[in-house]
Formats: sequence, C-alpha cells, structure tokens
Amino acid sequence: MDVTPALLLLHSCFAATVVVFLLSCYYILTLLLWFFCYFVAVVLLGTISGGKCKALAQLKYGCFTSWMERGTPNAAAAFCYCYCCSCVLLMLQLFLAAAAVLLRGSNPMVLAGSLAREGTNSHNCGLINSSIKTNSTKEISDHDQGSSPALNCFNRLNQQINGRTTLIFSGSETQSLADDFKFALIGKFSHGSPPYSQLHRLLAKSGLKGAFTVSLINNKHALISLSNESDCTRLWLRRIWILNGFPMRVFKWSPTFTPNHESSIVPIWVSLPELPAHLFRKDALFAIANNIGTPLQIADSTLNQSNLANARVCVEIDLLKPLLKEIDIQICGTTIVQNIVYEQVPNYCSLCKHVGHRDTECFERGCPEATFTTTAVWENK
Repeated sequence: MDVTPALLLLHSCFAATVVVFLLSCYYILTLLLWFFCYFVAVVLLGTISGGKCKALAQLKYGCFTSWMERGTPNAAAAFCYCYCCSCVLLMLQLFLAAAAVLLRGSNPMVLAGSLAREGTNSHNCGLINSSIKTNSTKEISDHDQGSSPALNCFNRLNQQINGRTTLIFSGSETQSLADDFKFALIGKFSHGSPPYSQLHRLLAKSGLKGAFTVSLINNKHALISLSNESDCTRLWLRRIWILNGFPMRVFKWSPTFTPNHESSIVPIWVSLPELPAHLFRKDALFAIANNIGTPLQIADSTLNQSNLANARVCVEIDLLKPLLKEIDIQICGTTIVQNIVYEQVPNYCSLCKHVGHRDTECFERGCPEATFTTTAVWENK
C-alpha cells in the first residue's frame, strides 16, 4: 500500500498548523492536541505500510516500535479517525485565528496577549474606586454607538492635569452611567434620623406610587432611587418631609454630588401674570417655561383655567445662575413682554455650597451669626 501522498498531506497540515501557531499562539492547547493526533496518525501509517516508511523505521521507542511491527486489524479505521480529528482541529484553528483578526482589526502577532489580558481584566470595566492611586491620567473617549457608550478599559491616554492623577469620564459616558439614577433624590437629615430599617416604610406612607429603593450614604444622607418621574417630582417639590419626627430635606441627585455640598438645583414655582388665555395649555406653558429652566409641573388652577390672572409653572433652576426676569413673546407679529415672578427662592451660599444663607452670611467668611432661611412647603394650587 502506497501511503506517500497521505504522508505528504499530513506533513503539509502539520506545517500549516505551525504557521497558525506563530500567528496566534494563544491556542497552545489546540496545537498540542493536534500534534498528538498527528503523531498517532503517523504511527498508524507506519503500521499500515508494513514498516516500509524509512522515516518511521527510525522511531524505535518501546511500545510504538512493537506496535508498528505487530500491526493491527483496525489500523486503517483508527488512522482515518485520527486524521479526520486532526483536520477538524486544524480548520477550527484557522477559523478562530481569521475571525479574531477580522473582528478585532488588530495585529495577529499580539492577539494572544490581548485576548489573555481581556480574559483576566474584563471585570475591571466601569467606575474605578477613587482611592486607587495610579501614575497617569486615564481618559475614556466618546463612543459613537448609541446613547449607551461602552467603557473602554484599555488604551487610554496618559497625561497629568495640574500635577495630579485624574480619571476623566466624557459627557456621554457619564450620562450612560447615570441612567439608573435619573429619578434619584438625596434625603438629608441634619438633626438626627430614624433607623435605616424604617426609612423605606416611612417613605412608602408618603403616597409613592411606584417602586423605590433607599440606600444610606452616611449617617446624614440617603439616596432615594425612584422608578418614575411623577414620584420624583412629588417628593422633590415638597422639599421637607417629616419622617418619624425627623425633618428630611430633599435635594436632586447629580453625577457630581458629594455629601459635603448641597445641590444648587432646586424646583421653583414661577408666575406669569396676565398671560394671554389661549396660552394656558401645557404645550404652550412648557415652551415658555423652558426658557426659564426645566419645566416640571403646572398648577391645577392653571390647567383648569380657574385663575387666568396668573399662570403658575414649577421649573427646575440653578441658584448659581442669574434668574430671567422677563421674556418676549411674539403673537401674530405683536410682541408681548411677559414678566416672570419667582416664588420663595431660597438663598444659596457659593462658599460652603449650602442652601439657606447668602455668601455674606457664611460662617466660612467669618460671620459670627449666620441667618438661615426656612424652606417652606410649596403647594400646587
């Protein structure tokens, strides 16, 4: 039986495997398995050829030599099985190497190291603890695919900002990370707080309609994550809630929140006196209020048009920015100057970042007696 063509084909397959191994040495186990099948197939070929193959005549290693000289009735079937397995493994190796190169678009010579790093470090993606010190600034670039960009944990730019290590998240990535907290509020207890085990039950009594969670930040602050906008607006507009005798002030959560600073974003009721009656509609009122801040809610008396003297809209404004006093409204070429009246605007200190007093009254400025304004309960009337 002439087995020279089969041996040539087998050696060619082995050479191809070596090439693939050099291109992507990550799959070492696959190569070892293929080499084992190759060796067994060569031994069986020597058995089938009756020991006439000169290359195999030199393999005088114990049991393999006696096996070659003895021969087996099922040698042909065993050879076919091993040879087919080796070919399947070879094709799988070629497919994996080609797919990895096409999908990653990277250099095949560094494919193995890259895959190994991803296998061990993929769990580190996401927010990194600020207490971890590194030697360089790691910048995460914007992602072009949709509103939820994937965070790239590798290949970040290295730099120093003002001599300090800084980790930078882009605006789109921050928005994606904060999606779960778009209806989140901060509850602050300045004069004691009820036990944590009672917080959820006490808030549930306030009439919230959707699901919510309460998480402690420290002994004065709790993160309240709500599931719908109506509950968030209702809880935020009241500003102060009494829970088991303890006053809890409510602030809007933001990605830049820190427990030492109170948010300057607050809900404010604004009045639009003598607004034309045909503008007492939600779409028209929100269009006007959008120039003042972010519209949140319209008073019932405005929606049912029971009081046309004043249109009242609650808007979200930043106390650190100047308030708009009036706005021009053009109706059929006629310009109307619409006055804006703000109701119960709280003071905000830009020095200590707290609501309730002005900069001139701040303790940090050395004032012996700082006066604090009382935040009233705002009504939707």
